[in-house]
Amino acid sequence: MWNFFEELGRRRIFRTPAIALLAVYVTWLIASYRYHFIDRVNLPVQEAGHVVLAPFGQTRSILHDWRWLVRRAGILDRTEGLGIALRAIASLAAIVAVWTAARSVGPGASRSPGSDGGADAT
Repeated sequence: MWNFFEELGRRRIFRTPAIALLAVYVTWLIASYRYHFIDRVNLPVQEAGHVVLAPFGQTRSILHDWRWLVRRAGILDRTEGLGIALRAIASLAAIVAVWTAARSVGPGASRSPGSDGGADAT
């Protein structure tokens, strides 16, 4: 029996624009990132971690406190370099994710089961 959602999932035409938008977003994040809407979500979640982890002791709660951690580790003066390194790693991970997604819709991508137009081998 034909299923609309299964058919939609098989069609690469819908995935390609999504991957293109993701590529544009990743390029913007890497090239000219500025504070934006996602940060408005991250901050409250990060701060809520202090409250949620408080019953488990100071150590678990402090694990969310970046300044305390780097000061305690004695690397407060090296945080800019650490931030640059972390951004480079995150940028590389984002590029690999977009590249992997793009390969999934490219001409050499493997076809999903049942995407042969309905022809059965039986």
